[in-house]
Amino acid sequence: PQQPALTLPMPPEVVKRVGQKFAVELATGDFRYRQGPNKTTNPRWYHPLQTQPTGLRQQIFAQAGYQHNYDIQAAMITLISQAAQRVAPDTTTEAARYYIANRQQIRQQVAADIGRTEDDVKQLIQALVAGGAIRGDRWSNIGQTLSLTWDQARAFRAHTLIAPLADEMRVIWRALRDHIRQRPIL
Repeated sequence: PQQPALTLPMPPEVVKRVGQKFAVELATGDFRYRQGPNKTTNPRWYHPLQTQPTGLRQQIFAQAGYQHNYDIQAAMITLISQAAQRVAPDTTTEAARYYIANRQQIRQQVAADIGRTEDDVKQLIQALVAGGAIRGDRWSNIGQTLSLTWDQARAFRAHTLIAPLADEMRVIWRALRDHIRQRPIL
């Protein structure tokens, strides 16, 4: 099958510089994930290539011989839910599956109900799934980013379409943290 066109072509010197930085990982496929800066409150693992613009990532992977460009729908919640079920098969992911199947309608409804845009609600859900605190204050990254009020944060957390997902994410992250403590990823 034909590859989709690369988006936002990057200058060759940028592609080369970033590609060289990760040359060994790209050559071996042994990508080294790092834990976020605040390991106590946000034990998120990531790879620095994830933070690069899509066009740059696509060019780097293509030049390294990676032929497939996958786009997993609702990737973060999908992968986190699948990982939790792998390490703790009795983990319930019903709310996550419901969100994945109905994410557009859920975002529209929640946005209308709490007086925010759909993009704001998408960011709030991503923060929730990543284990972030959804608060309307300066101590909450997402609260600061979106200028979220306390009432909006409360309404979001209590929303009938969000509360079950929030509860499930706490259980999922607990299962993953327990597994990571027993068997380090690196």
